[in-house]
Amino acid sequence: MTNNVKADPIVQLLFAKTSIQFLSKNIAEFSKTQPESKRKGIESDVECLWYALEILNSYEGHFSNPDERTRKSLLDVNIEDLLDPSTGYLVTRTVLSYLAEIVVEASGKYPDRRESFEGYLNVLWTTLEIMNTCKIFFQDPDEATPIHIAVCARCAKGAMATRYHTTYECSDNF
Repeated sequence: MTNNVKADPIVQLLFAKTSIQFLSKNIAEFSKTQPESKRKGIESDVECLWYALEILNSYEGHFSNPDERTRKSLLDVNIEDLLDPSTGYLVTRTVLSYLAEIVVEASGKYPDRRESFEGYLNVLWTTLEIMNTCKIFFQDPDEATPIHIAVCARCAKGAMATRYHTTYECSDNF
């Protein structure tokens, strides 16, 4: 029955927040396996993702009471489709891109706050770049994925390291 229920803008925003939290957790876990020299750069990426979450929170009103422009700017997807990793990835990118548009417009309206808006814009675009670099976190392993990557290394259950498993089932999350 829920097959045709559309994901409202607020649902898409909440999903984008969850995706960014998921990505930051996985990047933080990855940083633990890296030498100290690489860890600082990775940690700055995680910090950027947390700033992006703050920006998403501050613009939540655009999504909880959306105008026509907001509705048209986001994807027309069903709630069930959000569980597909590639669709979730696209929804998150679309939400971030739309917020970047809003920030650019606000920068023109409020020149005295331009520097703050430029910082927001930098965080949003950097987050999009991080997502592109880390796209593998939004994909389930396929047949060609080496077994040491395809099997969850965190919980030692031998489960496939699918996006669903690492987010909801892995005992490391509890």
